[in-house]
Amino acid sequence: MHFPLKEPVLIFGFAVLIFLLFPILMRKLRVPAIIGPIIAGIIIGPNGLEILERDSTIQLLGTVGLLFIMFIAGLELDLDGFKKYRNRSILFGMLSFLIPLVLGVLIGLWLHLSMLSAILFGSIFSTHTLLGYPSISRLGV
Repeated sequence: MHFPLKEPVLIFGFAVLIFLLFPILMRKLRVPAIIGPIIAGIIIGPNGLEILERDSTIQLLGTVGLLFIMFIAGLELDLDGFKKYRNRSILFGMLSFLIPLVLGVLIGLWLHLSMLSAILFGSIFSTHTLLGYPSISRLGV
């Protein structure tokens, strides 16, 4: 077997193993399971162990992975609790978006990026509300 993997069937099989095993591993480490595929992608990707390279198959699986993360977050969403704590939920969503956005823009400007580049840099960090929700929900906040 040669790395990075080129055969689409092997890539898909490897991705399925990751989607199955890493959430279980994360639960055992008491980390939200939703983080597992993200960490796995970092480890096996072109900037990690280089088991997989970024090609069209990986881009497709990345999109599927993003949809999977949103699906899992949707399953964990308690709509009755959301309605009951509507103001807190809205505040959590706004803060978990705005704080990383503002900090990312400030860091981008500190790194001498243009304003548009700094806003893009900040927006990369600000879109992770789905990652924080399971942890906050588990804590009962």
